Amino acid sequence: MEVGLRNTSDQTWGENPFALGVSPADPDICYGTDFGRTIKTTDGGKSWEQLYTRRKQGAGWISRGLEVNTGYSVVFDPFDMSHVFLANTDVGLMESKDGGESWMPASRKDNGIPRRWSNSTYWLTFDPEVKGKAWAGMSGTHDLPRPRCSEGRVRQGTEVAL
Repeated sequence: MEVGLRNTSDQTWGENPFALGVSPADPDICYGTDFGRTIKTTDGGKSWEQLYTRRKQGAGWISRGLEVNTGYSVVFDPFDMSHVFLANTDVGLMESKDGGESWMPASRKDNGIPRRWSNSTYWLTFDPEVKGKAWAGMSGTHDLPRPRCSEGRVRQGTEVAL
């Protein structure tokens, strides 16, 4: 029996996998992160693809909008399984509304997340009964030490729209 990840995209794990997110709607879809990469499988782990770039017709590569960065978690919107979030260091919360084909910052001014919290996102969880309601651990500090993550203030707000 083969154990581990086969590299089918010229991408390798930067370290051991840091987070895995399996789609609640399709167990063959899984995203994986480590200290530098985000990859995805759609065939239950038989093959994996990197999510940073795609080949441009003719020559070269096109960015998908995702940075090579530490990924702390992968979270699916319970109301839309194509809406995927990555909690990252330095670029904050990233989201894809098309199943990982393209990415954009989710921690931006127009959804109520304070700029001082947008540097890094550590955790995210959705309320499975209220569309758009989520809780997140965010910071303006790069790589906040884990023991300190539970210390500090908690801000309650419903003005953030995800």
